[in-house]
Order: sequence, then structure tokens, then C-alpha cells
Amino acid sequence: MAVRHGYGKIAGTDALVFAYDTGDTVNSYKGEPTTNYTTDSGILQNGWSGGFSLLDSSTKSFQLNVSNFHTDNRGWRSFMWDMRAHAGSAVTISATVEVPSDSPGDFAWVMIGQANTRDSGTTTATYLGYSSASERYQKSTSNTERITWSGIVGNTGTANQPNGIIGFTMWYNGGTIGTNSFIKVSNVQIELKSHATQFVNGTRSVSGSLFDLTGNSSVDLSNVSFDSNADINLDGTDDYIETADSSLLDLTTDMSFEFVVNADSSQGNSYPRLIDKSIYLIHITQTSPFTIAQNITTSGGLRQTALGSAFTAGEYTHIVTTYDGRYGQIFVNGDLKYTRDFSTELACNTNSTSVRIGGDGSTNRPLNGQLPISKIYNRALTAAEVQSNYRHYKQRFNL
Repeated sequence: MAVRHGYGKIAGTDALVFAYDTGDTVNSYKGEPTTNYTTDSGILQNGWSGGFSLLDSSTKSFQLNVSNFHTDNRGWRSFMWDMRAHAGSAVTISATVEVPSDSPGDFAWVMIGQANTRDSGTTTATYLGYSSASERYQKSTSNTERITWSGIVGNTGTANQPNGIIGFTMWYNGGTIGTNSFIKVSNVQIELKSHATQFVNGTRSVSGSLFDLTGNSSVDLSNVSFDSNADINLDGTDDYIETADSSLLDLTTDMSFEFVVNADSSQGNSYPRLIDKSIYLIHITQTSPFTIAQNITTSGGLRQTALGSAFTAGEYTHIVTTYDGRYGQIFVNGDLKYTRDFSTELACNTNSTSVRIGGDGSTNRPLNGQLPISKIYNRALTAAEVQSNYRHYKQRFNL
């Protein structure tokens, strides 16, 4: 089994059969499913638009030089996209704007929605939600910053000033044209959402949003909610992350499960799941401080290892549970908190059920909170390995 590059600092990687980390935006979490509606052919050109040079179509990167402005080195240029086919829908446009530190003159940008029009005093355009012309312009002198505008796609207007036009206007005033007399806009994204998500050049599907770091399994986010930061947020109603059954996930006498979890205090269901394959599952209880329970179904019946008052709501906690056929163990924030001896060795049963994380696929057991780390191992981790992994996450989650 090959573990992706950059994941080697985690102890026990030789035994990993499934893992995701929503903080690993390179290898694991690519972002909330979305469609980027910007296309090269969709850029509108008219009497006062244009002048932008496309630098890289894969990152939607544009550059506008001062020489493209009016002859007196002042004025404006714009690039817009026609979104009138989606009138009435929530829309968000986002981009990264860069102005070189040694660029002469004053640059400003304004994000524009609803109508493609100049500031004539009677415009119906919405500029960043500001109400007056004096508030509309955000000067950028030496910064690189991410800018975002959200609103509703308009459905009225005139032929010359149609609503439903989404884009940017760039302003420039004074200065002498030089090598770095430009403004650069990159990672331009228009989405039919009320918030911006991670950039994608095209469409990011539910099967292309979260990846198993081991490369063994695909991950399905069809039943997941997202917050306004485009982060996975399990809503406690019917959310769960799912990966299909495989022989690698049919664990028998040796297994470990590792999580970083932040459970909300308002757990609306009994026994919210951290992970569930029916024959093995980890759950917490409904009320904080939460109990952690590991259930292993064997030929001799259910074997449960449980720790009461294990952690509290509203804070991230590192949890590891293990089973080696005879002993069940629970670690919290790197420390072994409970061991149960079942006296005899019995293997876990197997089945063809998919693995569900943060729920069991019903409305009875979903978790309300965040589960940024989830990992499955095919052997019992040692205490030293658990402690090493805890230290790896300690600073990141303020454990």
C-alpha cells in the first residue's frame, strides 16, 4: 500500500487502510462540490470593457497593463460574465487581486453584480453591497488579497445595461507607465452559491472533493453539509461521509480507529457515530461530557469498550480506539484512558456494508459537529504511536 507523499510523519502509516484529512488541501480535501461558471468565451467585451490579457486559462489568471487604459493613463477596464440564464439564483464571485509594490499611480478594484454600467449616478449595479459611490472602491497598492461578492442574479435591465452581468471593474489614476504598471487577477470563480468555495477550473463533484490519503478507496460527499467557509460541517440531521466496502476494510483481529472530533453540545440523536460498518463502530453519547464506545461484533457476541466522560463539547479532541482480538483500548489526547480484557481472542465478523463516517446512513445516529480527521488501521497502534500522532495534531487543533 502506497501512502501519498507528505503523510509520512504520521505514525502507523504502514497499517493505514483508509484516511482523510480535511486540512490537507493538496492530497485529501479539494473543496466543496461546485461549478465554476467562468469560461474564456464567456467574457463580455463592449466599448469600455476589455484590455485584459489571459495569462493562464487553468487558473483563470488575467493581467491588465496601464497601457490598456485611456491615453491619459487614467480610467477603467472591466471583464464580465453573462449569468442572466440563472436569474433569481444566489451567486458568488471571488478572485485574487495583485498589484505590484512598485507600480505607479493608484489602482482600485470593484466587484460588480446585477448590471454592467458605469458610475453615472443612476446605476442599478450592486458594488460589493455598498450603497454610495464613495464607498465602492477599494484601493490596492501593494497587496495580494482575496475578494468576494455575493448576491442574487438580476433579471431586469436594458439592452445596454443588462442585469445578470457579474464581473470586475478595475480603475487606475495617474502614474507613469513602467514595467510593473499592471494589475493581476487570478483564480476567478463564479458559483451559484451564497458563499465562495475553493477554486476549481470547471466542476468539482462529490466524488472529487475528498480523497482517501491511502489511495485505496473513493469517498462520497453526497450526504454532507458545508458551512460558509466551504468546510465540511456535519449537521446532526442526516449527514455522513461514505466509502464503499472493500476487503481492506474487513478488519478481523487487529484494528485501530483514529479521529479528531469537535462535537456540538446539541446532539439531537442518541449514540452519534464517529464511524459505522455495523460489525464495528465507534459512537459517542448524546450529552456532554461524552462517552466513547467501541463496539466489535464477533462470533461470541458484542464486545464493547467504553469510556465515560471522555471529552466535552465545543473543543477538538484526539481519539484513538484499538482492538487486537482480546483487548479493547481507548486513548484520549494521546493518553491511554481505558483497557478492557475480554479474556479470550475472537475475531470481528465481516460484512459487505459500506463504511459511514459521522453517521450510520439514517436520521437516528448522525453526528452534529466537525470530523476533520478520520483514519482506519489494520492493526492495533502502540501507545507510542498514538502519542506521536497526538503530538502531530496538538498545535493545529489546540488540543
